[in-house]
Amino acid sequence: MSGHLLIDAAQNRIAEIDGVLTKGVEFGWGILGHLDPGGRFVVQQADVGDHQWEVTHMELAFTGKVLFVKKLSIHSNDTFSDFHSVPGNLTFAQGVELLKKEAAEKQSDNSGVEADRKINPLAQTRTSVEAKDQTSGVGSNR
Repeated sequence: MSGHLLIDAAQNRIAEIDGVLTKGVEFGWGILGHLDPGGRFVVQQADVGDHQWEVTHMELAFTGKVLFVKKLSIHSNDTFSDFHSVPGNLTFAQGVELLKKEAAEKQSDNSGVEADRKINPLAQTRTSVEAKDQTSGVGSNR
C-alpha cells in the first residue's frame, strides 16, 4: 500500500489518510476472496466543534473477487456534514425521532427539488456494490 497521512499537529489528530493498494490483498489465502491492486480509499476527518473530531468524507473504490466466482466492485463517495451537539442522555429512540424531524424539515425546505429524492440529514451518499456470477462466463447483477 502507498499513500499519505495528513496530521493536524496542533490537535495531534489524523486529518486525512489516502491509500492505494499497490499489490493485491488476499483473504484466507485467496480462497475467501481478494482485492485487486489499484484499489483506493480516502478518509478525512475534522474538528466539528468543541474539539470533537468526526469523519467528514470517505471514498472507497475497490474491485476483486469473493469465493472465486463472484466479482466484487465497491464504489462509494460519502460526505458527512451538519454536525451538531445533542443531549448526552438522548436515547436511541429519541435520536431516531430527531433525525426524522430534521429530514422532514429539510424535505419541506427543498420541496422544489426532485419529489422522489430521499434526504438524509447527516450524509450525502453515492454507493454501489456489485457482485457478479462468473459461472458460464456470463455476468449477472445481484
